[in-house]
Amino acid sequence: AFRIALRNQLFGQNTWPVVRLLDLSSAEAAAIADVSLAVPSMDAATFLLDYTQRHTDNRDFLIRAVQHIARYAAPEKLPDLWSFVRVHHPDDLHLQANLFRAVERGTQARGAKLDESVRSWGAGIAGKLLASNQAADVQMGIEFVGALHLNSEEPRVVKLATGRKTPEKERTAAVTALLALDAPRHAVVIGKILADAESPIKLRESAASALAKAN
Repeated sequence: AFRIALRNQLFGQNTWPVVRLLDLSSAEAAAIADVSLAVPSMDAATFLLDYTQRHTDNRDFLIRAVQHIARYAAPEKLPDLWSFVRVHHPDDLHLQANLFRAVERGTQARGAKLDESVRSWGAGIAGKLLASNQAADVQMGIEFVGALHLNSEEPRVVKLATGRKTPEKERTAAVTALLALDAPRHAVVIGKILADAESPIKLRESAASALAKAN
């Protein structure tokens, strides 16, 4: 009941100027930040941007907050978000990848295109993921290549798609990424996979379905 009441208060535009003037305790600020995730407004996004830069222990909350900010923040606040996410634990590849995805989802929901600096950040993450020796990382990297249309990574993705020793999930993701990059140009590569009797049946079915959709 308290959370609902607080959320209803935060929906009012007149509430936020008062909130900004309050000397909030850590618990009070955390409560407002939590409820702000359910408030679709620039004021809520501004509060979350300030809060997340000072309280970053809860990763799940951080990722949700970044998506909210990317979607609802005033345009002039977005560069502050880009600056924050790029340098927040830059050596933590999984966190960086999830932060990028949060930015991507928020930007898409906003109906906008990714800023070039954000695309560059995402491309750097993709390269690191593809270079990982963990299958899940490589698959995520492949997905980044397709989503961002990273033509520079095309040769590596072709190699993954056609490699018989590449895990099936990675090969399937690679096929999807290649079609996203340029379906007509990669139709021959996909055709070779379809014609390869040693390729897994599910992979060939996925490739045929993806190719049909692309055409």
